Amino acid sequence: MFGLDCSGVVCELLQSLGMVKNREEWNAQMLYNGFKKNSATASAPVFGSLCFYGRDLNAVTHVSFGLNSTQIIEAGGGTAATLNMHVAEDMNAYVKIRPYKHRKDFLTILNPNYEWGS
Repeated sequence: MFGLDCSGVVCELLQSLGMVKNREEWNAQMLYNGFKKNSATASAPVFGSLCFYGRDLNAVTHVSFGLNSTQIIEAGGGTAATLNMHVAEDMNAYVKIRPYKHRKDFLTILNPNYEWGS
């Protein structure tokens, strides 16, 4: 199977920044739990923010990576039935750039302490 879900895309980006070890896979809830202690909350994203979505902060189901004050990059649109590229295309399941509040289940934004922010 090829492709990445939302947390897979965010983990790939965080791996490139040295924030997550290579081949380490975290789901959206694990990313929130792992970064909430050493991150500032924000009212709008900046480059590198992690935006979280779900029912509540104990049921985080989606994560995206901030690009600027209005946009995020995310993988979305798929489900457990998205097993190949043809199904992904039919479901509009792609990596996308979107406004960070495009989902109704938006919860919060964390700004991890990256080295460039020191």
